[in-house]
Amino acid sequence: MIRAMAAITLSGAHAVELDEQIAHDEHSIVAGIMHLVKGLEFRAVVVMACDDEVLPLQSRIEKVTDESDLEEVYNTERHLIYVACT
Repeated sequence: MIRAMAAITLSGAHAVELDEQIAHDEHSIVAGIMHLVKGLEFRAVVVMACDDEVLPLQSRIEKVTDESDLEEVYNTERHLIYVACT
């Protein structure tokens, strides 16, 4: 989130961090985590910071005890990024 807010600010645009309470205006660029954008609509979407150890979260992988659980972690993360992009 910090990288996204910094990139928006560096571009000269007005950045707003999305949370459960915020109502954004059409003149701001909204940055938020993928879990919060589910069900919302935007004219354009940029998905960033999807590099290794971010997706899937390393902490989720470290908690896995067997192969089927690992597959579930990867599937859940794939679904999350799909929803964020669509």
